[in-house]
Amino acid sequence: MPLTLPYSFGTATTPDKLFFTQLQTDLAALAAVTGLAGQLPGTATNDNASAGNVGEFISSTTDAGSAVSLTTGTPANVTSISLTAGDWDVTASAYFDTAATTSYTQLVSSISTTSATLNTTAGRYSNWNTAATVLGTSEISANVPTVRISIASTTTVYLVARAAFTVSTMSAYGFIGARRVR
Repeated sequence: MPLTLPYSFGTATTPDKLFFTQLQTDLAALAAVTGLAGQLPGTATNDNASAGNVGEFISSTTDAGSAVSLTTGTPANVTSISLTAGDWDVTASAYFDTAATTSYTQLVSSISTTSATLNTTAGRYSNWNTAATVLGTSEISANVPTVRISIASTTTVYLVARAAFTVSTMSAYGFIGARRVR
């Protein structure tokens, strides 16, 4: 609610009137920035939070046409993002693409801060184990739950995929995204 000033503060050019006019402007600006107690105002359009601010979003996608070829049992980087110091919520999805005769028994995807290395900490990976399966030409997704990554310096975060398969070929593509939460 705007602060209204009584008209008894002198003329528009007296120091007391100028002080209270500026105070009213400053309080209105503060109210617009802070909103209600415990609330932060959001954007009212389709813009992006600037770098370093809460809400900043960074992502990377490797499309199916650029899928990474996998070697059975060997972790591979699908894509990565560089995050600056702060507290981030990171999520990822890997898609495994099989050839017509590929037989697989395991598909794993993870969010990792180490290149070409699965992070098997609970909640940081997705693991599919099955009896030998041949699906023909098909795609299987392995979504990694959103995880918190809190870092003190700029760090590369990877979407890593690994598959156990025989007979033919397999590749992986996917998405990794992070939103700064504080």
